[in-house]
Amino acid sequence: MLENSSSSRSRYICVISRKVLENIFVPSWREGGLEKMVEEKKLYPITALFSLNEYAVRRLLEAGVVLVKELALMKPKVLQRLTGIPFHRAIIVIREAEKLNR
Repeated sequence: MLENSSSSRSRYICVISRKVLENIFVPSWREGGLEKMVEEKKLYPITALFSLNEYAVRRLLEAGVVLVKELALMKPKVLQRLTGIPFHRAIIVIREAEKLNR
């Protein structure tokens, strides 16, 4: 079950804040509308998913998978191969990504 709380949002705020951008306008999370932009466009990073452990997140990031949208379109076998998680766990992760992506 997905939690739609400020704690779940804070998980992906961390990823966004780690990125160093130079000479680019970066709006603040609430006042500048970044939160609204992420919500409207559904550009949630994979760190927003509770079903992924740290190791799986790291493996996905190394493979260039950053957004939940990408996971929602992925086949369980591909996710299993990229992360090493069991097939049944890959199905759970993809289902959570699909729910968040709706």
